[in-house]
Amino acid sequence: MRTMEKSMRLGSELIESVWERMRPKEFATLREGKKENIVVIDGSYDSLEEILSSAKIPHIKIDAFPDKKELIQGGKYQNTNVIFVNCDNAYHDNLDEKNLTRENKHALIEYVERGGRLVTTDWAASVVKYLFGKISIKRNVTGDEVVKVNFANEIARELSGIIYGNATPNWWLEGSSDMVSYRADSGIINLVESEQMKKKYGSKNISLGFKYGGGEVFHFVSHLKAQRIENYDARDRQSLGTFLDDVYVPIKGAKKSKITFGEIETTYTLMNTVLELCRNANILGGKGK
Repeated sequence: MRTMEKSMRLGSELIESVWERMRPKEFATLREGKKENIVVIDGSYDSLEEILSSAKIPHIKIDAFPDKKELIQGGKYQNTNVIFVNCDNAYHDNLDEKNLTRENKHALIEYVERGGRLVTTDWAASVVKYLFGKISIKRNVTGDEVVKVNFANEIARELSGIIYGNATPNWWLEGSSDMVSYRADSGIINLVESEQMKKKYGSKNISLGFKYGGGEVFHFVSHLKAQRIENYDARDRQSLGTFLDDVYVPIKGAKKSKITFGEIETTYTLMNTVLELCRNANILGGKGK
């Protein structure tokens, strides 16, 4: 079994233990939810539904965005909490392939305005720009590499599930990832940043979010399911046991595991982020315009 698969399996176990301590029964609530509560738009590159499957969270994967009639009262997805949008080449070529037609645009905006959550990765930044404006995109920028990141605020730290102070997780950049930028008056909140990425590509914005009406929109540069994990430095090469001590979770057999601190920290933060975004709870606070 590959390191990433082992790490995801362990990540699920860790997150379940931490959530049970911090917010009892919420993990079980997610597992008992209807699959229509969490919708994943299929992508040719990212595959964050694998995180949901690893954590045994019910969800439904569809090829393209739901129609207006499916999103309104009485429709199949009227009670959907979150729509995840995997990176796909259609977002660079033809939005209509993903049912992002002019006729459907307003229905998707209304979905967020009513309290829905939209989460996009990498090339799906074009979805955010198409629906809401607010961001500028520079396409096909990065190489295939791993960079260090830091949390811009407590919202980002809570989203990632990291409770210790010196966290600097690694973030995998897919080759040809898009960079995003925004104006200071856009209402956008930066969440995860990378000074390494800024020095090389001119932007530090790894993830960001904003309120829109009663709902929320989040975007992530590159993918939420990492394809590659690197042990960047001596800290990353520490043992799994060190990470478990930091999150106060004992795992049987941890001393024998070859999974490193860096590997599990990266997996844990990505998985916890996805699962937090599934919760029917306000993350960014307030109400957007």
